[in-house]
Amino acid sequence: MRSTTITEETVTVYASDSSRSEDQLFDYRYERLENDGQFRLLAVEPWDDNGHFSYELKTFSMSNAPPYETVSYVWGQDERRFLLSFKDSTVLQINRSLFSALPLLSRHCQSGYLWIDQVCIDQSNVKERNHQVKYMGAVYKQAEKVYIFLG
Repeated sequence: MRSTTITEETVTVYASDSSRSEDQLFDYRYERLENDGQFRLLAVEPWDDNGHFSYELKTFSMSNAPPYETVSYVWGQDERRFLLSFKDSTVLQINRSLFSALPLLSRHCQSGYLWIDQVCIDQSNVKERNHQVKYMGAVYKQAEKVYIFLG
């Protein structure tokens, strides 16, 4: 596993401030993880030639997961007022730190998959969150690369 440090720079942002009209938003709904060995990865694909990306959450077993990369970053304030837009037109609210990091991470991602705790773990489901946190060491250990985002 390699570690790479990336820093914030000016980028074309794929998401937006959540001040959009409420009737235009469809909140992402997490599918339940069926067993202990499952986790989610964020599939990252180029969307256009302007540096935008397409995102989709996919579930895998730890034993059969594709190569993926992960990130260590400072959550900062947990105020989630920025939106991550998924391929299916749903959105997930994320905080400023991840909002700043995700375009950079997406450009550097070579495997096509990212594991980001704020996105890949259903933060509103306390049982899942507590369970998945126990496996974070294994998730980082199995990653092809760990990015460190300093903001």
